[in-house]
Order: sequence, then structure tokens, then C-alpha cells
Amino acid sequence: MLDEIYTNFTTNLLPKIQEGLVITKDYFGDLFGRYVHYLIVTDIISIVFGLILFSGSVWGIKKVIKKNNEETNEYYKGDAYIHFIYLIPMLLIAIFAICLDINNLVKTLYIPEVRVLEELKNYKI
Repeated sequence: MLDEIYTNFTTNLLPKIQEGLVITKDYFGDLFGRYVHYLIVTDIISIVFGLILFSGSVWGIKKVIKKNNEETNEYYKGDAYIHFIYLIPMLLIAIFAICLDINNLVKTLYIPEVRVLEELKNYKI
């Protein structure tokens, strides 16, 4: 009786389980590849937004400095530096965001398993 159960298991059920596991393995490989591509694209988009923020803040700082140097009114010269209150933090945030996203992009390109594992740890199940 035990031999018959073992024979039925190895001849009938085991190939179906193996086939299901192969399909799941192929699906996981495809899903993993697509998720890595998604991470790469989102990192590139974040870097582009950071560069836009960086260039806008540098442009604004140059414009404020140029306007301050051209201005003859002493009252405006002191008031012009108020613009630095929002331009300098914007510049620093842009630099920080660009560095962080470049780090994530390099990690995704060279060791995608670690990056995917980090992303999965962020989800609370």
C-alpha cells in the first residue's frame, strides 16, 4: 500500500507540482526584471527633477546677485538677500536628492537584488 502511494505520488502528482513551480519561477523572473526596470526609470526621473530644481535655484541665485550688483537703491540691496532664504535650501535639497538618487540608481544597476530587498522591507504586511 505504501509503495502504491509513493508510486502514484512520484508519477502523477510530482510532475504537476514541478510544472507549477517552473511556471512560478519563470513568472517571478519576469516580474523581478520588470520591477528592476521600474526602479531604474523612477530613479532617472528623480534625478532629472533634481537637476531641474538645481538649475532653477542656481539661475535664481545668479539673477538675485546680478540684480543686487546693478541696483543703486541701498534699501533694495539689503532686501535682495531675503531671496536667498528660499533659494539656498532649495539648492541644498536638490544636491541631496541628486546624490541620493544616483546612489539608488547605481545600486539598482549593479546589485538589483539588494535594492529590491530594500524596497520590499519598506512595505509593512
